[in-house]
Order: sequence, then C-alpha cells, then structure tokens
Amino acid sequence: MRCYQVLLPILFGLILVMALIFNNYEEHSFFHIKINHGNISIEQALQKLPTCTQDDGPRQRALLYALQQWTYFAQQHNIRYWIAYKTLVSYVQHHSLSPHDLDIDLFIMAQDTSQLAELSQFNFSSIYELKVHPQWFIVGETKCSYFYSEGINFVAPNARFINRKDHIHVDIWPMYDYDPSETRMEKNRKPMLTEYDEYYNWKSSPQEWTFPLQECLFSGIKVWSEQYNPQYWITFGTLVGYVQRRGLLPHDLDVDVIMMSDDTPQLIKLSQSNISSDYEIKVQPQWYIVNETHRSYFREQGVNFIAPNARFIHRETRQRVDIFPAYDFNPLYANKSIENKQSENLTIYDLRYRWLSYPRNWTYPLKTCYFSDIKVLCPSEPEKLVATIYGIDAITKSDTKCVNGRWVRNV
Repeated sequence: MRCYQVLLPILFGLILVMALIFNNYEEHSFFHIKINHGNISIEQALQKLPTCTQDDGPRQRALLYALQQWTYFAQQHNIRYWIAYKTLVSYVQHHSLSPHDLDIDLFIMAQDTSQLAELSQFNFSSIYELKVHPQWFIVGETKCSYFYSEGINFVAPNARFINRKDHIHVDIWPMYDYDPSETRMEKNRKPMLTEYDEYYNWKSSPQEWTFPLQECLFSGIKVWSEQYNPQYWITFGTLVGYVQRRGLLPHDLDVDVIMMSDDTPQLIKLSQSNISSDYEIKVQPQWYIVNETHRSYFREQGVNFIAPNARFIHRETRQRVDIFPAYDFNPLYANKSIENKQSENLTIYDLRYRWLSYPRNWTYPLKTCYFSDIKVLCPSEPEKLVATIYGIDAITKSDTKCVNGRWVRNV
C-alpha cells in the first residue's frame, strides 16, 4: 500500500511537469499571429502575487501592463515573439509573473529587428516607446556600444519596450537561425536556433523545440511561448503493470519512463529551473555517452546512477521516476553522425543492459492511457513490447508474489 501512496504522486508530479508548458495551449501558425485578449483583469492576477516590500505591488502592476501593451502592439504589427529566460521560468513555475522580477524577457528572430527599427520611428504611444539598439545587426554584445544620448543604455538585448515615466521595460532578445560560434555549417544538420545563455555564451537547440509557437496565459495575459514538448512513454516494470492491471505493480520500487535521448537537453533546461519545492530533476552529466558502462557517478551532484539519463525525484522521500533513453540507431551497428534519415527501429536497453532494437511503430504514435487513474503516454503496442522484453507470460502473470508478508519470486 505504501508503494501506491508514494510512487503514484511522484508519477503524477512528473506528468504535471512534462505537461506544464504545453497543456491548456492552442497551437497556431507563427506566420499569422492573431490573439483576441477579451477582458483581461491584470488586477485579479496581481492579487495572487505575493509582495515583500512596498515597492513590489506598483512594480508588478507596471510590468504586467507593459507586457499587455506589448502584446497589443505585437498583434497590431504582426510581430512574432515568445517569452524567454526568467519570464519563461516563471511561466513554468507559476504561469505568472515572478513576484521579484524587474523586467520581462522576450525573444524575436534577430532578422525581425529591422521591423522594430522601422516601428520605433513612430510616436505610437504617449506612455510607451520602443528603443532599438543602433547596432542590433552586429552579432555579439561585446562588439556593441552604448548610445546614452539616444536613451540606449543596453547592448545585449536588440530592443526594449519602455514605459516613458517609470522606465519599466520589456527586454527583446535576438534569436538566430544559425550558431554564430561556428565557422562552417554541417551538412544534413537538424535546423537549430541559437540564443545567449546566462553567461552570454551561445546556446543552441533544435527549432522544433520552439516552433510552432504556442499560445499561453501569463498572469492572465495571452502571450506566445516556445513549443517545448518533451515526449515520454512508460516502460519496463511500469509498462508491465499497465498491461497486467492498468496500474502500478504492488511490489514496484520506482516508475520507469523512456524519452528519446536527443530530448535530454530539454530535461537539463528544466533541471536548471526550480520547478517545484517537492520535486527535482537530476540529469546524468554524461547522458550523451551511449554506453552506460563508460559513464561515471557524480555523487557530489546527487547523481548516484549511470543507466537512466535522468531521474525525477521526490526531495524528501527520494522515491523516483527513472527516465531511460531510446535511440534512433543501434549503437552496435550504426554511427549516429552518419544517420541521414529516421530509423525504422528504436533501440533501448534490455533487462541486462544489452541493446534491444524493435520496430518503431511499436512505440509511435504514442497513445493516451490511464495508469492507476493517472493520464500518461503509452507505446502503441504495449503487449508486444512486454512480451519482447519479459516474455509472453509477463502479459498476464506476475513474476512476484506475497508470501508471509514478503515479496518473493513467483516461479
């Protein structure tokens, strides 16, 4: 009974985090942006924000009104943008403004800054103004200068949407469709986007993590967010539990899920955010090394595992969801760097940590299923996978039974 009481809330927590950024969205083409705001009550959103000092309330109010006016402005001029950095983290954590934030962060594609430069020439508002850095086309903030006489006291963002009175602002950061740090482009490379990280180094991610943009509610304001849609499916003992009883096996000690190994950087991004006071994500620093026997433990970082790529852990009980990798190629026979098309097979560890390849259509398309009444994603052919990994008997027969108050092998 205790397994149910502990593991099921942890699984529910993982599902909540995976869904956190893309649930309750509507998907739209990012070429034609139309948002109908309707009656949005910023004051209602402000009532839910905690304050610590007497200045917090006025600052929070000014930030949300600045963001709202930006969204109106962007809709009017068909400007493609999406929330970024601390604003995105705050959305992940609370779906709202962080109570201590001093500004709002947005991305636009760097080449779209020319449109902002044209719009900044117009006096479109008596309250707000748009300041575009005169050297926005120079890649790398260290190469840019300040233009204090023009009110440009920034170099890293390409532009700012500013309240003329209190100077509360929305920072508009560039996103590039190439990596400025690379001297040559690789052939057959997946389309990437590149941004500054927190240390102003270049950080790249697949375009499919961002586009198509998704509409979301941020403190009651409709804004655009990156797609950021990590896919997972239940596996190993958890999948056996689903096939046998549509729920947790009573003797299970953890929950097992799988993600494509290439999606692990999304978990890294989440692990760097304080997603929950109750749960944390630990990612194996050497997750990109395919063979787990070549990985090391990083106990000082709380990583006491090598085979899963990551773990979703309850901070107090240390109960966990293991997140294992799946590969588009078989590490025994293929080199990922020369794979030019999607493989017909997926490859995972078997029970003895040997490579097991099976048809891709046993997993995709993923389907929604209910595991102990928790909505999760399942592979399309769960019975075939269980039979392949555990044997045909595992579809209906448990390998463990309770004898005299102990779980023993059911032979």
